[in-house]
Amino acid sequence: MTNKLLKKLVEYSYTKNKLDENKVLSIADKLTRKELKKFIHGLKNAENKRNVLVFTATELSDSEKKSLLQQFPDKSVEFSLDESLLSGIKIQDNDIIYESSLNESFEKLKDTLLQEND
Repeated sequence: MTNKLLKKLVEYSYTKNKLDENKVLSIADKLTRKELKKFIHGLKNAENKRNVLVFTATELSDSEKKSLLQQFPDKSVEFSLDESLLSGIKIQDNDIIYESSLNESFEKLKDTLLQEND
């Protein structure tokens, strides 16, 4: 399977910008094991590009959510609670991770102190 064909199959797997389970299953039935692995990998990459994950230590207000949705107009934004952040926010947009949290500040401080003591 060529990369061009793989890209077309992945694009075809979506209906109204959402993954269509029936289309995916009909494509998967016609692929060899090797092709299926490539197809699944392509779907995962496409999903990562279309989705943004937002993690916060506490629930965001509606206005905060609206503001974040406006930052990523062509993507699906999913909000989740992550108490390990202590406070702040972590945003994962495909391969890029933005983090501003108390936990991150503590880690940076710890790393700085360890480097100074070496």
